[in-house]
Amino acid sequence: MSQPFQWPDPVWLANLPESEKAVARTRLLIGLAGLYASQTGTIAALSSSMGMHYSQLGAIRSIGRISPEVSIRLENMLGRELFPRETFRPDIFSIKG
Repeated sequence: MSQPFQWPDPVWLANLPESEKAVARTRLLIGLAGLYASQTGTIAALSSSMGMHYSQLGAIRSIGRISPEVSIRLENMLGRELFPRETFRPDIFSIKG
C-alpha cells in the first residue's frame, strides 16, 4: 500500500514567522478542501457538505487548529488519496507506510 499524498507547503509559507505558520497552513488546507468539495470552493459549501455550520469551519480557520474529528470527516468526505487526516493533524496522526 502506498503512502497517502501530502500537500507540499508553498514557498511563501516558509517565509512566515513561526507564530503565523499554523494558521496560514490551516487556511490553505481548508481552502484546498473547499475547492475540492464544491465548484464554488467556499467555506459555506464545504461546511454544508460536512454537516457543519459555516461559522464552525470559519472558527477553525481563524484559530489554525483542526480537531482530530474534523480531520477524519474531511478525509472521509474528500478521500484519503488527497486529503489524509495526517495532512490536517500531523502532530496526532502519523503516516504508515
